[in-house]
Amino acid sequence: MFPIKSEIQPLKQTATTRLYVTSAQEKTAGDLSGHTKTEVLRNHIVELNRELRQKEEELTLHLSRSESDYYADWSRLKNQLSKIEDYFPSVAQLLPWVDYCRSIGLSREQTQQLVQLKRIIYTGMLYSQEDAFNYVVKGARLKLCPDNRVKGVYYLTINGILLSAWFKEKKEEALLQEKSGMRGEP
Repeated sequence: MFPIKSEIQPLKQTATTRLYVTSAQEKTAGDLSGHTKTEVLRNHIVELNRELRQKEEELTLHLSRSESDYYADWSRLKNQLSKIEDYFPSVAQLLPWVDYCRSIGLSREQTQQLVQLKRIIYTGMLYSQEDAFNYVVKGARLKLCPDNRVKGVYYLTINGILLSAWFKEKKEEALLQEKSGMRGEP
């Protein structure tokens, strides 16, 4: 049943030989300083973990700085906007006019002049969004004017007429020309 002593001895020798061979192979596979492959891998893993923790700390610090910079910028901009609203209350009412002026065909510079409540002389095309049509303009005076009856309300004029009324007038003129042209009248 149980192995006899004479059978155990060769098994011990075989196991010991295998241990020496395995140890020798590990040392050969390891580095030149005599460390085994397992020790080399363990040291490599420890080094990688250290580098990973260092990168994580750097990223956390960078994220923290970025976040604090963002909130500082946001706070600074909010403060500036508050000052603009306090010292230049008409800005909020004039901002929509920037988009409108650009949409009817005025340049950036012309729009800047108008929202500064300055008069401009304009020659070119003005686009009526309502009519989806471009109207020819020659040497017209355009100006954003405050409504004296309602504080904070502005309207755009062309040669002293509301732009919307001017567009309506030009549309009627075009329709009359079209009708007279169809009848064969000069």
